[in-house]
Amino acid sequence: MLARQARALHPAGRASFTSTSLCFAQQAKAPVVTESEIILPWNNGPSSKFHHIWLRDHCHCAQCFHPVTKQRLLDTFSIPPHLKPVETQSKHDGLHVQCNLLLNESNIGHDMHQSVYPWDWLLKHSYNPSLAQNPESDLKKELWSSKDMQSAPSVSFHDIMKSRHGLAEWTRLIVCPLSPCC
Repeated sequence: MLARQARALHPAGRASFTSTSLCFAQQAKAPVVTESEIILPWNNGPSSKFHHIWLRDHCHCAQCFHPVTKQRLLDTFSIPPHLKPVETQSKHDGLHVQCNLLLNESNIGHDMHQSVYPWDWLLKHSYNPSLAQNPESDLKKELWSSKDMQSAPSVSFHDIMKSRHGLAEWTRLIVCPLSPCC
């Protein structure tokens, strides 16, 4: 009964969940750790796959993510390329992942990092496969091309610094460089 109440189907048949505790009820099995990814089997849907580096890069602990600005504090390029969790645990509040950042077994415990990924966050951010409830509601992504870079908007540094008009023009070009509304 709980599973039926917790699961709402998106028109495309994707599962969506309303809270972390209900998401936890949906997870069928323990996570499977491979050399490159963690596989999370969901009870009422396909398994999600998350690469170790991607998870580490998206850690939202106080050391890795600023709570006010929502800026990552972790240097992505400092993540070891062959990172693999030392331990993973499914708990009520989410998936707990512990990694040795030095990748040297003799240093285990010296530079360990604990990340917690809430179940609802994992469902929302699942990319393999996408389990987003309303992917159409996300902002439309526009990829840049080499043509866009040939006519990149610009304002001279001098114009920006000497007048409000220059600063306003620079801001306008940043906010909506291709939009006719501006």
